Amino acid sequence: MRITFILFLAVVFSLQSCDFTEAYFPSEEIITPGEFNSLNDYFNFENVPKDTVWYNPVEPITHVVPGGLTIHIEPGCCGTTPPDSIGLIVRHYPTIRRMMWGNVHTVSNEKMLVTGGAFWWTAITPENSTVTVSPSSARAEVNVATNVGAYRDQMTYYRGTEQAAGNQTVLNWSQVQPAEAGFQGQSNTFVINDLQMGWTNVDALYNYSEDATTQFSVQLNNLTGAAPGETRVFMVASEVPSLMNITNSNDGLFTTYTNSIPVGLNATLIGIAMRVDGSFLVGTLPITVAGDDQFQIDLQPRTYQELVQIVNSVTN
Repeated sequence: MRITFILFLAVVFSLQSCDFTEAYFPSEEIITPGEFNSLNDYFNFENVPKDTVWYNPVEPITHVVPGGLTIHIEPGCCGTTPPDSIGLIVRHYPTIRRMMWGNVHTVSNEKMLVTGGAFWWTAITPENSTVTVSPSSARAEVNVATNVGAYRDQMTYYRGTEQAAGNQTVLNWSQVQPAEAGFQGQSNTFVINDLQMGWTNVDALYNYSEDATTQFSVQLNNLTGAAPGETRVFMVASEVPSLMNITNSNDGLFTTYTNSIPVGLNATLIGIAMRVDGSFLVGTLPITVAGDDQFQIDLQPRTYQELVQIVNSVTN
């Protein structure tokens, strides 16, 4: 199976220019039906490109990632006998669009998060062994590109844990307490001290009112030819940057967790199925959550290019 970051290489469709807030777009290379084995190949953590950059760990390290992320590591980060060099590997998800293609949804213990961007990082030796970087030696500066609005003062440091959900691997986020993290003055730069390796997210818990939460179900229609288990439903919130991959499913019926959705939430649902021949069925549905809703999405045959355009039109 080919490495799937080609899904996101910059290309001009109807746009005249593209910066990191608009990436990713697919390459001009045609993706033919059957070229990938499953939807996991299309929506996958590793769909965000990574590079390995080598540093001397006895000197100060400043690692700049395109898209608004800088990781600083102090000398003495790697113990009393550090390797001669360490390689930093980083994947950055600054927007809802990039998060969706990377299957990085923003949920903490079944509750919605408002996100300012996520990233994953590690360090290795030249022999490809993991190097443990002391959190007290590392910090990050994250340029928050999403519009967090009134949630700005509530944003803090969350850590992600990978967990199985059906045939997928998803992330659950937990708040780091206490967290030495916050915006730098009035800028969009969010600073995280005591940075741990692995998954990081700049988040705030959605403002839930316990008497105004609900759940809903989503039925995918027109699934003729769909491969078993090859269906997805994503929910993209309209007023805040938040993404949910609804993973509870049974024969095309998807259900959210109990009391996980705010009443009155405006969002767009994206339903996707892969057929046995590798082609796609796709549909979208704008919603306003009233309570115990039973939504239905009519899927239609779509090409890979149409799938990309639909996803990119709904996310940002």
